[in-house]
Amino acid sequence: YAAVECDIFDSDGNVARIASRSFPILGGICIGVSTLLCILFPPLQLGQVTGRYAVGVVNAYLPMKEENVKNEKKSGSVSTRIFYPSNVSGSSLYLDEKHGALFTNEVMKVSGPPPLRPYSFLIDHWRLVRIPAAENAPAATISIDNTGKEELEVKAQFPVIIFSHGLMGNSRTYTYQAMELASHGYVVVSLDHGDGSSSFTIKEPQNAEQVNLVPYDFDIFKHYDPTRKENVDYVRARRAQMEIRVKEILSAMDAILHLNKQDESYCQTSFQNKLTKDMIFMGHSFGGAASLSAAAVARPGLVRSILVQDPAIDWMTDVGRHALFDEVVVEGNGGVEGIIKKDGNVLYDGGTGGYRNQSTDMNNGGTSPEQPSLHNTSINMQFLYSNEWQDANWGNESILDHLITNNHIGAKNQKCELAVIKDMKHNESSDVHVLMPFWLSKVMNAISGKRQPLDVHRELMDKSLQFLDGMKQQQ
Repeated sequence: YAAVECDIFDSDGNVARIASRSFPILGGICIGVSTLLCILFPPLQLGQVTGRYAVGVVNAYLPMKEENVKNEKKSGSVSTRIFYPSNVSGSSLYLDEKHGALFTNEVMKVSGPPPLRPYSFLIDHWRLVRIPAAENAPAATISIDNTGKEELEVKAQFPVIIFSHGLMGNSRTYTYQAMELASHGYVVVSLDHGDGSSSFTIKEPQNAEQVNLVPYDFDIFKHYDPTRKENVDYVRARRAQMEIRVKEILSAMDAILHLNKQDESYCQTSFQNKLTKDMIFMGHSFGGAASLSAAAVARPGLVRSILVQDPAIDWMTDVGRHALFDEVVVEGNGGVEGIIKKDGNVLYDGGTGGYRNQSTDMNNGGTSPEQPSLHNTSINMQFLYSNEWQDANWGNESILDHLITNNHIGAKNQKCELAVIKDMKHNESSDVHVLMPFWLSKVMNAISGKRQPLDVHRELMDKSLQFLDGMKQQQ
């Protein structure tokens, strides 16, 4: 058939003989191409969890109440994906079947490298990935000790972690972290923010067929000019998004605490009497900054620990930045609250554009009695940085390292630490490069290439869990 279509004949018009020679060649080419594709794009999975609990997962729209400009109450919801300890093992799809194709298309459109954005098929294999988490499984009712034995007389109660994703991320792309923490006895409420910074957030549907995406805010880049030393308007636009994130984090905290008191129809898994009242805020990049900002204005006594990875400090709210840097730190002459000096040189004066929307005396040495602080509370703090951000001094790493080393950050008797993960790039906190071929991530310069992304994930989680275990022992 191939010979006839190409009008290829031998001198005697013997088509069959030429066709019989063509088929093995074409077959060999097909097999070769298939083999090459299997090598270049192998089947990839997230790593297995290492904790003593099985993991359950449930999707929930947690209620959110906020005041509009007229101080009238209006209702909304926060899209979340909750991972939690369970005594029932199982597995589920990384992406749900209904929205899988839409997810890969949106994620590539928002966060893919510009030349590759139209080619969502490059991550279509994510729709086949399975994770060791059972959908809507019952939360654990039996505690398990460190040796793996059931402690029958111990009522299972678990601390809650509110996890905030990074810019262009979403709850799905931090699944490994959430599962690993859940397997060690934490309930992880992973948010899909609705501030226009998420690559995939679906608003609460009014009916089963409705899919209403929160659009990614590409317009915000109109404020960004790479030739400027400071992009004040761009940073302030990010801080406006941060205000929304803070409200969502605090709403999620209130909602999950309510679920500890009674079950509600918006969550298919019961957490009644299974949660402690100690809240842990955690996040990566934009989400790390959101966690710090939210902790600054949370109700006193609720937030016990903050764990942040490459926090985008400059994008924190004004209140949040001042709460983090409110100690009068002077190694020279003079000093102002929120202004950090060393040997007479200003190290920090409020970040890009300085402080706004606070006491008019703040930048002149005045203090506001209502101004919250992250240092006169019982909050423990961990700052983890990739060596990429340390080398570039992004996220104010050098300032925080200086302050922590000199015991200028954190309350007395509370732990505050900073650590750097070697051979790690910023984007390796998410699942993306665990689920992408190693060679492709390296070509994109998205990983250091010196170690596997899953190894980076495991070190990240080891440091986080060691910190959290230390907090448990302290309590």
